[in-house]
Amino acid sequence: MAQINDPESYQRDKTAISDAFKHYGGVMNVPTELLKQLILTAVQHDGHAISYIPLKTLNIEDVRDIYLAAVKNKGTSINYIPKTIYDEDIIVAAILQDVRAIEYIDDDRITRKIAMIAVAHNIISYKYLPDKLQNDRAILKLLPKRPPPIKLIRQVSVSNSNQENEDTCNFHAHSKIILQNRFLFIRPVIVDEKVYDDHNCNGMLSTENIIIHPELLNGLTEDMCSRGGYEKILLFLYTYFLYIELAECGDDLNGPVLEAIDTVQLPNQFKSSVHKERLQSILNDIHRDTIYTWKTFVINIQDTSNDILFELIDQVTRLNLYVELGCTDHSVIIIGTQDNNYIIKNSWGGLPVVTPSLSILYLYENNIPDIGEALTFYLPVVHTLPEIKEEITIDTLQSFRQWITDNTGDIERHKVRGGRKTKKTRKRKSVKTKFLN
Repeated sequence: MAQINDPESYQRDKTAISDAFKHYGGVMNVPTELLKQLILTAVQHDGHAISYIPLKTLNIEDVRDIYLAAVKNKGTSINYIPKTIYDEDIIVAAILQDVRAIEYIDDDRITRKIAMIAVAHNIISYKYLPDKLQNDRAILKLLPKRPPPIKLIRQVSVSNSNQENEDTCNFHAHSKIILQNRFLFIRPVIVDEKVYDDHNCNGMLSTENIIIHPELLNGLTEDMCSRGGYEKILLFLYTYFLYIELAECGDDLNGPVLEAIDTVQLPNQFKSSVHKERLQSILNDIHRDTIYTWKTFVINIQDTSNDILFELIDQVTRLNLYVELGCTDHSVIIIGTQDNNYIIKNSWGGLPVVTPSLSILYLYENNIPDIGEALTFYLPVVHTLPEIKEEITIDTLQSFRQWITDNTGDIERHKVRGGRKTKKTRKRKSVKTKFLN
């Protein structure tokens, strides 16, 4: 256990201080004049440290300074501050650090002044305001005008998942990117779009309804959705059910789900399903045909120019691979580009959204935009991978850009599918069937 009893130690190791407070004991025999400095250092390192630091030995003014420092580091740490103590300065500091702090503050403590400061700083704050303030004219004037919609002119797939009232947008996004970039990379499918549409097969991708009424899946057949549509639905639900079973909302793409896929594990929903044998056969075929690995990379949108983001996304999506977009309040999939715009597939059904920007984008029917935070690339490694970490930084961005160019070039040149080169085949003329995006 870290023992802190000298004036210089808190400058050397902030993590040790937080750990020491977490386990107590580490602050025994600390002079009173040093205690405030130690506590300030701890909360400046991790605002949530306020939840386990004893403050009874300090006077009220010192305690207020510590609370203010905590919310400046982690806005949501206001949840640990007694409501009788925090004032307007603490509330504003918390919201400016993280707009989600509003959720932990009583509605009657959010004044018009605080709301206007919050919205002027970050328009996403508007989503969290009490209803009465969302209808305030002065606050509404702070919202930017929504740009005119851009018409989708590129043909896209007919399949759309729908999270309905579930808070599982990231599970939908993860499942789509794994389906497209891994399963269909190895085992491409053809869907008869007319048959698929006529039988409303997207209803099988309304996950809330399927979870409440699992017996509906018994009616899913190849004749109903065509063979390609049937396999696509099975593989999406397979991945989605794994996330429901093994992950927590908000988890990133990596983790136990990918490990389960690597070892061909079935989620509980399919262990006694009428589709078990067929799904197991499809997964075994995919597993048998795979000789490449997949790698995840994450790029911070706000730190990267739109030109570079577009270059990377355009190269990847041209090969019918997807990119995941994480926003402040949502997760979606980028399925392609159109002119200088991005085509985004949501998880509420309906047509994709076309947007010129990933920094500020409109995904909802109202005029409240969302803020793009990060791109997740989950890609087959065909070209030799440089030694770069999963989180792409300014220092590794150029190496990543070069690898994307080389990797996508190798896939395109060698027509890699299923981890092996394939022979060129004659194009088959078809009116009713098309490859899905």
